[in-house]
Amino acid sequence: MQVSFICPCSNLVNYGVRSISSYLKAHGYQTQIIFVMVEKNKFDSVLSKSALDQIVDQVRDSGLVCLSFTTNFLGYAEQITYHLKTSLLSVPVIWGGIHPTVDPNSCNRFGNLICQGEGEEKILGLVQALEKKRSIASFNPKPCLISCLDELPDPDYDIHTQFILKKELLIPLTKNLLKDHLMKLENKSRYSVFTTRGCFGSCPFCENSVLQRLYQQPLVRKRSLDRVIKEIKQNVAKFGFESICIQDENFLIRSLEEINYFCQRYKEEINLPFQCEFSPQVFQKEKIERLIQAGLYSVQIGIQSINKETCQVMYQRNYTRRQVDEIINFFDLHQDQVICNLHFLTHNPWETEESICESIKFVAELPLHFNVKLYPLIFYPQTDFYKRAIKEQLINNFYSDVVYKNWSIERLREGNYLVYLFYLINYMRRTGALPEEIVSRAIIGITERNEPWIQTSLPLLINTLIEIYHEDGMK
Repeated sequence: MQVSFICPCSNLVNYGVRSISSYLKAHGYQTQIIFVMVEKNKFDSVLSKSALDQIVDQVRDSGLVCLSFTTNFLGYAEQITYHLKTSLLSVPVIWGGIHPTVDPNSCNRFGNLICQGEGEEKILGLVQALEKKRSIASFNPKPCLISCLDELPDPDYDIHTQFILKKELLIPLTKNLLKDHLMKLENKSRYSVFTTRGCFGSCPFCENSVLQRLYQQPLVRKRSLDRVIKEIKQNVAKFGFESICIQDENFLIRSLEEINYFCQRYKEEINLPFQCEFSPQVFQKEKIERLIQAGLYSVQIGIQSINKETCQVMYQRNYTRRQVDEIINFFDLHQDQVICNLHFLTHNPWETEESICESIKFVAELPLHFNVKLYPLIFYPQTDFYKRAIKEQLINNFYSDVVYKNWSIERLREGNYLVYLFYLINYMRRTGALPEEIVSRAIIGITERNEPWIQTSLPLLINTLIEIYHEDGMK
């Protein structure tokens, strides 16, 4: 039996689907993967009939079609599924991925089968049932975690059984297309690898918090580092990747002994620049120093807010300002070796003005070699923030207010004057320029609110910051 996977996505990482596909192949089944490329942040676009027909033709001989997607791609999953069901009525369709896992009730529109949680064993069981012509009407096993990740084969990168829908044309995947549509590190082609699954955090804005409630057990499980090194080596040799991304939510949860072992093997056998990410509470300079020696080139760190109340109470992120300052001091000393990217959340309707101002001031005072990335808050389904937004009627339409939300600069229109200011300050840090559009929106925000404190303080703050940047030589 052939099983077809369809992934609406913005890049070709799709680690979960690649793992399930590889697992099925290891048990003797044929698989193919179709990547439906979605232009960045264009979550509300409509696929043409020609594109949908090509997908149907490619999966026509399959015994099962699996769609895997995150919340933002729900609209694409619905379009593809509707076309499949009106064209291939006898082929069962199953939805999986993080969105069907955390919000299965929103996935019943087409009467699909739902795979909650990790799918390797579940999809294999479903395929075996279909092959033996057993009833699958009641298929919806409870989510469970795979405890021993080393029992799984490496993810499927057999491009001979993979296709990409790009610009309305479905074509076979090639080495160049694969490298071009994976995320890059400073314009270097990048291979993404997971050394763990799961996250220890339970941030109320993140779907990992929903998984914590769903499983009622620790989510984090580790792969052996020998397996990780083997996987990286094989795919670098096969495709010629120029850099590596360790996609773990928190790579630094590894012990110092594990980090030392990884670095020794990585430096000797791979020796490419790599990136990792971590949360401030697991930072240890000894680990980062060792990683730098092995080729660490870039780090991603989720700060979210510098305000203690917002960070520790609202976001439930257990770290202090002192820990953040320690990170800043460390990477300031290593600015010639590592690019440090700091992430902050914006558009939080419950964050106080004092809290936002504290983060703005922190960012404004950062040395310019730190990259700051601002991410507008999205109310992901079934998170605590989502439930609160529903209760307070901040979500009126599930699609326009959740599914189609994105992280683009266009979200500025939804922000208040402090959001405009945050983007303005960050823009100034990166370019030294004053974008008139953002400034004018900030002024409009002040005028509409007609609050004397805002009218007097914001221009003063902007002027003060401009003076600071001019003194530092920014034009």
